Amino acid sequence: MNNEKIFNQPCRIGFSNFPEKEDGNTYLESDYQLLCRGYHVNVKVKVVDVTFGGYSCRAVTTSRVNIAEYLPLGGFASYCHMDEAETMKQAAQLFCYQHDIELCNLINNWPFFKAIVANINGK
Repeated sequence: MNNEKIFNQPCRIGFSNFPEKEDGNTYLESDYQLLCRGYHVNVKVKVVDVTFGGYSCRAVTTSRVNIAEYLPLGGFASYCHMDEAETMKQAAQLFCYQHDIELCNLINNWPFFKAIVANINGK
């Protein structure tokens, strides 16, 4: 699966547990300032080791975008999570383009963007 297919998939909301390895490396890292519903947000994107079921691999992950605090009623019933997910996806897309990273599997878009890395710089 190529990046175009990954980034065109419908939003995946999930709390799947693919934690970063405690002793894992951060291979690449960038910060982006984007707009989410007109609010300036900072998104940190990085390539890290993640673990699941005893296996480990590299993944692109983002920091969480949370605009609910700026919205009436704390964002209740505003569906702001969809806009937050889109903003994190945009940051990941920029990151992958700038660092020539190909993804192979999307884990989820919200509350964090996470996708498995197929290769970096064609390697």
